Amino acid sequence: MVRASRLTCLVLASALLSAGLAPASLAPGKPAADFDDCESGFLAAIGADAYQFSPEHRGDLGSVRLFAVLSYQRAAVAGDWGRALWRLQVRSARRVVYEARGEARLEDARGMALAEDTWDGRDRNGAVLPSGRYLYTFEARFVPDRVKAAARSYEELAEVAGVTEAYASTDEVILDHHLTPQRAVRLRASAKATTCQVQRHTPLEAGFPYNFYYGS
Repeated sequence: MVRASRLTCLVLASALLSAGLAPASLAPGKPAADFDDCESGFLAAIGADAYQFSPEHRGDLGSVRLFAVLSYQRAAVAGDWGRALWRLQVRSARRVVYEARGEARLEDARGMALAEDTWDGRDRNGAVLPSGRYLYTFEARFVPDRVKAAARSYEELAEVAGVTEAYASTDEVILDHHLTPQRAVRLRASAKATTCQVQRHTPLEAGFPYNFYYGS
């Protein structure tokens, strides 16, 4: 039951962002007087603005925006603010092809922050990758301000006491060099419409297009 409630919260957070509602959904508000198991743990809910894309296209169509909603309600209720150091990895069937790292402040009244990066279908050396399915994963570690840690990356927090690891999420994106611009536009419009529908109707789990796993 706890697992299902966590999934519902992850679904809602990702649906809001994909639907273009991130500013409103992450707007500061009054801290909750209490919390339930739905959002109490440190969560990383992922999403993307496209399921398929081609690096052959110009502009936004030639890349995909990958993001994670980092949520830690327990810290928000306690006013235990701090930093979330995150890592994004994109993998082929054989290896990690792309990585990005960043830092987000968790000081929103509901303990939410956004981590995001844009991938253009190239590997870490700048070479364009072949068509195929690629998995992407967001991982994050939260270090409260009361813990005096000088770490500047996700990896540097591995051995630091008092750090919390997020429940990580993974999904896939398709890189297709033969995708036409017209079809790419239709796919993105369809994905956004589907996300809006998921947001408005229950049960959320039944229509959610992403795949979550728990643990890092």
